[in-house]
Amino acid sequence: MSPPRFFVPNFPREPGGQLDAAESKHAMQVLRLKVGQLIEVFDGAGLSAQARIASIDNKHVSFEVLEILSNGPPHGVSLEMAVALPRGDRQKILVDTLCQLGVTRLQPLSCDRSVAEATANAIERLNRQVLETCKQCRRNELMIVESPVTVNELVRMDSVKRRIRLLAHPYGDVPELFDVLCRRDGTDVQQILMAVGPEGGFTDDEVFRLVSAGWQQVSLGPRILRVETAASALAAIALAVSNSSRASGGNIIE
Repeated sequence: MSPPRFFVPNFPREPGGQLDAAESKHAMQVLRLKVGQLIEVFDGAGLSAQARIASIDNKHVSFEVLEILSNGPPHGVSLEMAVALPRGDRQKILVDTLCQLGVTRLQPLSCDRSVAEATANAIERLNRQVLETCKQCRRNELMIVESPVTVNELVRMDSVKRRIRLLAHPYGDVPELFDVLCRRDGTDVQQILMAVGPEGGFTDDEVFRLVSAGWQQVSLGPRILRVETAASALAAIALAVSNSSRASGGNIIE
């Protein structure tokens, strides 16, 4: 069994460090760890290390670093998702799945038909979920959850010229995501931004604004999916195609 993982931002590589109050409480009261037991610590920016508990007092757990396991974030696909948040616990499912898959950044999207507001408390709650997911799935870099933006703000802020910008809107004569990505230049499939609308989809005006700004409509097939399902499927396909393209050094389909 893998040792338990703890988030320690900016932890020193040597000789050791200390868990914060919340992580120390979890280690002592929930996991009931003892001096000498192995743990893993990560800083949320790609650095992780195997460590050993060196001391425990009433409030804090101190550790000593034994071995650096990862020196930084992996160099790979940059996948950002702009998503209109669903209601209630489905937000947790959305964030948990996207973080597990390897999405770099989540941008809550405020649309005309949005059913949930990305308040400051909601963003804080989603960031806590990111942390828990990173511990569970052994991801060393945190997925960033941004403050919400409108469709107009999304159009204005996106200025990365080589980034692929895709709009999940399956109405009309729209190509499927897999076909679109497989026919792109392999080097161009490493920076992707995808937008997923709310229940009921994007309005015609929102689609017009995005398409006019260079976004391409894509589909996931004949069925209309829930927001969290669509976002997760888009991310999984995009990452699979991008990683395969990167490994092969170019196009998957000639």
